Amino acid sequence: MWSPFGKNKPGSKPVVGSGVGPAPATDAPLAIGLPQASEAVNKAVAGGCQLDLTARVSPLVRVNHQMRGTKLSARYGEFLQNSKPAQMQVVEQLVPLLTVPRRPSAAERWAEQQDNEAAARALLREVPPNEWGYFMPLAPGLGTLGAVGSLTVPQATSRWRSLYRLNFIMDGVSQLVGGRLDGLSLLDIACNWGAFAIEAALRGAQEVDGFDIRTQNIERARRLSGYFGTEANTRFSVADVYEFQPQRTYDIVLNLGLMYHITKPYELVRATHALCKHMAVFDTVVHREPFSGFILGTGEHAPEHAATATGCELHPTYRALIELAYLAGFKEVIELQGEPDPAWAGFKTDPYGVGQRRCIVAFK
Repeated sequence: MWSPFGKNKPGSKPVVGSGVGPAPATDAPLAIGLPQASEAVNKAVAGGCQLDLTARVSPLVRVNHQMRGTKLSARYGEFLQNSKPAQMQVVEQLVPLLTVPRRPSAAERWAEQQDNEAAARALLREVPPNEWGYFMPLAPGLGTLGAVGSLTVPQATSRWRSLYRLNFIMDGVSQLVGGRLDGLSLLDIACNWGAFAIEAALRGAQEVDGFDIRTQNIERARRLSGYFGTEANTRFSVADVYEFQPQRTYDIVLNLGLMYHITKPYELVRATHALCKHMAVFDTVVHREPFSGFILGTGEHAPEHAATATGCELHPTYRALIELAYLAGFKEVIELQGEPDPAWAGFKTDPYGVGQRRCIVAFK
């Protein structure tokens, strides 16, 4: 009989030693710890049911296999390491790829031209460097995280990544519409403190809206927009992405750094589709397993993110991100990547460099 999974597909070789079937048993038996559950199971056994306490565990997760008492991240980390020989972690390319050349962002050019260290330091007195999560250039040698020459290693990494993202995403979008965003409207979903919205305004966008669930982020976005002189073109508000109903659409919608911090991915992509007229940009952590699915995360390493509202996150695989876009109604998908600054020594091990963070553009 033919199987859609290919086991007995006509003309295919029979699957021998494929690993299909029960997993190997372990020496440690399973246990029922909750008294109510134990009592219920004992009643079921007394009624004729059979109880099997043999643990059968995939060879890919032998050390951290217990579902209680071990961290989800530890279990997944073990799986990642052991699945590499099976080529389950190769970096796939499934849509056309557009590489954006390394050019200074509009914010970098503005900061160099204005060359106003006094104004930059005044902003940093209002909001100190340790309260900005990401780097935005403010003046030559000075940004939201402080003086470039005094950054810690994590701050320096944040600077490289922030500049890389700001350049390739916004320059890529600009090039897709002819080089500038003049006259266009843009929405930045979960805008954080507004860097991409401000960059869009500096690139000529006529109407730029950004919203975030955190009041503190919106306050900072307004301050930063005032610093860059983009108040006339930008509006920032506090809103929940699942409740945001502006009664309008935008030429371009940015969905950046959000898809791996939520538990309703399809609804989010559908909402993004409904809000845009022409194109939407999704930049997110993705997993490399070659199937369309989601990896459960608990936000253990990012307690300040919105993931803690539910206690977990659903991280998409690369394939799931693309297929979600099509399922939501987008007609075409391409991918953007940038050329990193040669001085960024850590790029090859960065999530962008190893294919664990990617950016797609979905056309309506």
